[in-house]
Amino acid sequence: MPTFSLQRHIGDKLDVRIDNERTCVNLKTIVTGISKRKNSRVFTMEILEFGESEYEYWQVLFDRIPSLPQKIRHDGNIIVNIYENAVNRLYSNIN
Repeated sequence: MPTFSLQRHIGDKLDVRIDNERTCVNLKTIVTGISKRKNSRVFTMEILEFGESEYEYWQVLFDRIPSLPQKIRHDGNIIVNIYENAVNRLYSNIN
């Protein structure tokens, strides 16, 4: 997860590094939006340059555990399906 000072403004240019177990991506970005969530801020950034990291960026983006369910059962029990989906999302955010 990228980390940087929260004293950023819309229009600031940032060099962002994203590391995971398999690869590392370095991106040149510009802040396009800032919103507050509880005790933190969410930064929306536009990628200006991938440099040599475009392939690695796509790998990081798509080689992750999906947050949406991969199967939907049509057994008529939609409440259980919604509950299981919510529990899976909460659990995946904790880990």
